[in-house]
Amino acid sequence: MSRLVLRISENLRRKPVIVMVVFTTWVALAVVAARLGVEDYLTSVYGYQLLPTRKTDESLAWFIGLLPQLLQVAFGFIAIEKRSRSAALITLAAFVADAFADIFYKVSGVPGDPLLLWTAAFMETTMLFTLGSEFLLIAALQNIYEYLPDAIAALIVISQQLTDAIRKSLDAVINLAAGDSSTP
Repeated sequence: MSRLVLRISENLRRKPVIVMVVFTTWVALAVVAARLGVEDYLTSVYGYQLLPTRKTDESLAWFIGLLPQLLQVAFGFIAIEKRSRSAALITLAAFVADAFADIFYKVSGVPGDPLLLWTAAFMETTMLFTLGSEFLLIAALQNIYEYLPDAIAALIVISQQLTDAIRKSLDAVINLAAGDSSTP
């Protein structure tokens, strides 16, 4: 997973505001990815529930909906890190099951051209929810973990600089009020 971390050059790491902007962006991306992950999960649950098959327990769908996401994350990164074909095959099978349930839910009962509906739902589920939830969440969390020490150090530097600026401003106001105009 370390290959997912986007390195900030040492030159930029010395600029606390840039570090905070990058860190805050990764936190925001993690929040977006988590929300997309919830939507992906729910469409899988509802898609599985809509399948015209008999089920002994409707609550099972809440577990079935999570299974493809977990398999894609776990085996996807095993496939990447270990270059494992069997892990890649499991990831692909989990993606197909996840995408099918999502698409089935998204197009069921929606009027329109079936080819257009299935194509749009496939693009949406692939681009937004597979890349935007599972992959983006892991990339964002990995980068948050990577940048946390830099963000804490940058926050300390920014806080010190802000405190110094406020202190200097207050000193200038006090000196000005006291009639000492020598302080800039």
